[in-house]
Amino acid sequence: MDVFPVSYTLIKSEATNKGLKYFYTTLLAADGITVAGYNIYALSPSYGLSVTITQASDITDFQTNIQPTATVVNDQPTAQAQASLAQLQTYTLPGSSSGRSYGYTGTSATTTKPVRATIYTPPGNNAQRSIVSTSVNDTAAGTGARTVKITYFDATGAGPFTETITMNGTVAVNTVGTNIALIERMDVLTVGTGGGNAGTINLQTGTGGGGTTIGSIAAGDNQTNWAHHYVPTGKTCYVILIEGSATVVAGALSVNSLNPINAVVAQVQPDMTIRHGTTHISRPCPILIPVVGPALIFLNEKPDAVTASTTFAGFYWIQQ
Repeated sequence: MDVFPVSYTLIKSEATNKGLKYFYTTLLAADGITVAGYNIYALSPSYGLSVTITQASDITDFQTNIQPTATVVNDQPTAQAQASLAQLQTYTLPGSSSGRSYGYTGTSATTTKPVRATIYTPPGNNAQRSIVSTSVNDTAAGTGARTVKITYFDATGAGPFTETITMNGTVAVNTVGTNIALIERMDVLTVGTGGGNAGTINLQTGTGGGGTTIGSIAAGDNQTNWAHHYVPTGKTCYVILIEGSATVVAGALSVNSLNPINAVVAQVQPDMTIRHGTTHISRPCPILIPVVGPALIFLNEKPDAVTASTTFAGFYWIQQ
């Protein structure tokens, strides 16, 4: 990891704009410095910025506005502290996570569409929901899906939360949670002899199977297969790699994001679009793409032709 020395003003600006995480040490006599001050580091997963502050005004600003949420490195001479930064940069820190968001979508037009196996329509408001299958075999003792886990966020972007539901076939089962607003994914956890969900499993906006469908697990898929990821409020997510291919038609995959709790904020394309054909490709992001929560990151596909085809694509992410 490269760490670049910058000014105190610049490190604050970059950390705010790019969602970098702060670390610091207290200046020690072993550094040959006898005045009070701090070594401050602002890190992303791929690079870092550093500054040493000794002026009273900077120290006061740091102690008031940055230090309360920064991570302290065990106080040690600067050389050893910098050697520790690569380890601190990893996402084994409390509250950190990583993952892969993968999905597929059928296409037969050149219009742009999200890479999701089924339609996803988030209600946005907190409420109790219900889950139901189109097959009687998706039940507690059936040959299909027996239990399903919902991973979700509430209407403020807080989460993720999870709830596991025991299926009851074509009879809807209500959730216990009453704060279900935004759905990260649904996964079949346990199955019967069929090995997967026999029918389409639908998450409904209302209890008792009422309302409209928020999203579904296609029959036999065992998961939603949506190439999207919610970034919680207070977290920064970094997209590190994009991958994809299609069965017939080449096209372009783009990373997009939107604010899921503020509908008037425009959808944006953070930084990267890749071309794909029928051979699966993966492209790492040389400069990781930061997305500050609350946000929904998702992949869009734009095919080159109207010929029927299926695009398979995903992205890897790390966040804290």
